[in-house]
Amino acid sequence: MKTGSITVILLSCLLEIANAAKLEVTEIRFKSITGYSHDQFTLKIRSNGTVEYVGQNFVDVTRRQTSRISQADFSRLVRKIEHIRFFQLDDRYDRYPLDKPSKQIGNEATAERTIVTDQPTEIVSVTAGNHTKTIEDYMGAPKGLYELEELILDVTRVSRWTGGSDDLRDVPYYDSFPMNRPVTYRALLEHFHTEGDRKKISGYLLMFMKNKAIQFDIDATRNIDLGKFDGYIVDASGYIKEKPNMGHKFVLKAFRPVRRYIPLKALQH
Repeated sequence: MKTGSITVILLSCLLEIANAAKLEVTEIRFKSITGYSHDQFTLKIRSNGTVEYVGQNFVDVTRRQTSRISQADFSRLVRKIEHIRFFQLDDRYDRYPLDKPSKQIGNEATAERTIVTDQPTEIVSVTAGNHTKTIEDYMGAPKGLYELEELILDVTRVSRWTGGSDDLRDVPYYDSFPMNRPVTYRALLEHFHTEGDRKKISGYLLMFMKNKAIQFDIDATRNIDLGKFDGYIVDASGYIKEKPNMGHKFVLKAFRPVRRYIPLKALQH
């Protein structure tokens, strides 16, 4: 047998294996829970394209709704599930990305963890064959899972029932926050007050609008006028450092204003 023929046969076998390994997804479910543990809405998407929505709290439509998505859109969801290796991901993500890993002290393992309460939660379930995998995203999920959640909301056009809309399409989701290395992030620049004095600005925060519970106090030199762009989405360049007993700080070296941020709720009133 010629070498070329062997190569063709090998490629054909590999293609058959790859096709056999593709997930036969029959159902995708999505559940949104508000920051105070109120069920907000659920979605059920079947492989034939049917979509079932049930609204519960803090949405425009609270009754059951049905619609359809195209087979092409369902295939997009399946490809994303495969691409992020959904069935190999953790069952729950609840760590602040800057938490330190566990350390062995004597016979006990300890970990430094940030306690963050009352965060909204997204739960995604995928059924393929006889197996269902459910992942709870409380915070700190990998970027791929976040992108799957966004794709589910996008292809089902759920905002027509929830009333929500994405006014942050130009703001990325980040799953990497390296320490003491030059980085540039797009985030919201906003002032904060200390307790007891609501009139005096105590400092500024860099708030990551798509990353739950991620924000940094800003250290900046006096020649950088942060107040001029208070309430703006900015591209901030600098590095993250840890200060003893003060958490993490973002040392700002330069920033570029992108646009003023006006929440959709403010526009709707």
